[in-house]
Amino acid sequence: MRNAVKVGPAIDARNKRIIAASRVTFLGYGLHHDAGMLLDGDDYEGRAYYAQRILFRIKLLAVIICAFVLLSVFMPKSPKAAPVPPTFKDAGSVVSVQFHDTAFSRSTSVTTSEGTFQVAGAVTASAGDVAKIRKSVGISRVEVTSLCIDSHYKPDCYRVL
Repeated sequence: MRNAVKVGPAIDARNKRIIAASRVTFLGYGLHHDAGMLLDGDDYEGRAYYAQRILFRIKLLAVIICAFVLLSVFMPKSPKAAPVPPTFKDAGSVVSVQFHDTAFSRSTSVTTSEGTFQVAGAVTASAGDVAKIRKSVGISRVEVTSLCIDSHYKPDCYRVL
């Protein structure tokens, strides 16, 4: 049997608030088959016991949360891998540039002494500009290939399609 506890009206009102709040959370699960019956009845000791168990569960939950926070603060972090530097390969010199504009996309064919490259967007280049292929690792470790043109007007890299 529960300990006989003298419960005053202020403490009983506090216990009722705790029980009412616990009815909408998981904290009261398994303690009493009907917490509403405790609120409506005259069982002061039952309310005191129920509120005491709820407060214990709140304190236990706070300790568990604090333990997780402290573990996350003091656990060693895994080191991030250093970014892979891009590699460059000579693509010759620009021979011609042809712009393709459609309703859905814009692309450019750049013909160099090494071959023809289809790139996204408009390219600023003239015949004789130096071109290089740049391979780099992008987001999610996806390899990105770009055609870099060292133009007199605007040196830039363009994504190869």
